[in-house]
Amino acid sequence: DGILPYLEEILQTMIPSLEFYFHEDVRRAAVASLPDLLRAGKIAVTKGVKDQAWFQQLVNHIIPPLIQAMAKEPDVEIQVRRQINTRSTNQASKQVMRLMDSPSRRSKHC
Repeated sequence: DGILPYLEEILQTMIPSLEFYFHEDVRRAAVASLPDLLRAGKIAVTKGVKDQAWFQQLVNHIIPPLIQAMAKEPDVEIQVRRQINTRSTNQASKQVMRLMDSPSRRSKHC
């Protein structure tokens, strides 16, 4: 609830941090924050503060850079899987897991 006014600003920092070249901990912090940001967005929809279309835009804003980061660095994928498996069961998380497990994505790592 309280994070909603700052959500866009946080995303503007965290999404580029997924590819922060100089420090692994920065990339890990960015990955760790994204499920919580999605969760905050979903809570806003549940409370009627935002609508489903807004949430879909949020998902579309977060997921592609996350998938790109995972393609570049296996450690990011491990972090994402850990975050999703331990902290989240929402539809966006399930969508990420399906994308991560898709045959076309796996073939890029071989």
